[in-house]
Amino acid sequence: MWPHFVNILGASWSRVTSELGTTTLSVVLFSLAAPVAAFIITMLVVRRSEGGFMEHVRKSAIPTLIGFFVPLVLIGCVFFWSTVRSIYEDHRDLVAQAKRLRDEPKPTCPSCPECLQKRCKGNTLIESKNSLRRRTLLLVKELNEFWSHKPTPVQQPVQNASTEEDRQRNAAWDQYWRDAKAAYLNADYRHRLVGIIREYKNKGIDTGYMEQAFDQPDRLVGAAPFGGWQLDNCMQYMTELCQLRELAYHVDANDQPIYLIANSKEQEAQ
Repeated sequence: MWPHFVNILGASWSRVTSELGTTTLSVVLFSLAAPVAAFIITMLVVRRSEGGFMEHVRKSAIPTLIGFFVPLVLIGCVFFWSTVRSIYEDHRDLVAQAKRLRDEPKPTCPSCPECLQKRCKGNTLIESKNSLRRRTLLLVKELNEFWSHKPTPVQQPVQNASTEEDRQRNAAWDQYWRDAKAAYLNADYRHRLVGIIREYKNKGIDTGYMEQAFDQPDRLVGAAPFGGWQLDNCMQYMTELCQLRELAYHVDANDQPIYLIANSKEQEAQ
């Protein structure tokens, strides 16, 4: 129970920092530590002034507490909303996965003529079309084709455009990304990517920071600014699509994790 609870809290906090466009360090430093540090510095400066040290403490304590707790309460509200949303999305993904498993055809023996000549064994299994690794590879293929049909404009935008030609170039560039983002959102890639990553994560497979990255509202996985869509050079340049495809090799046909463990006896013999 506790590992799942910690995972939900971690996903919720990652969603908070993503929605606020900040980091944990920024929240701690500028929202929580800054008022306390300002209070301490103020007390050190005015400790020898008229009125006494304790008088300055009484006058400065309330504003400092307000400056500390107001951001804390606001962040707490956002965190609570993110937690509820994470629980809802996990439940939705679980229901969708259960429906797929319930509706998919049961594994059967192969029906090819060569197979029919042999006796069908009870443990013969045909991999489901909805298996996790199949869905992962299909999504990678879909994103690869999506961006290959939407190549980035050759002409890059111009900073401080002064001519009509430069303004038209910048307008075409902005329109390209608006259209690409609209098509990306229409295909629901963000939710599909995060859902698949969470399936791997729930099985104990290390997914790194992919969930936080793919869940960012403005992130277009496979686009040129985020590594590109090429899959032919993953050994030298591990793009996000390469990382996603790599996960498919960590589960078997039954969606069970694959663990490769060296044989200690063979190592000792060598």
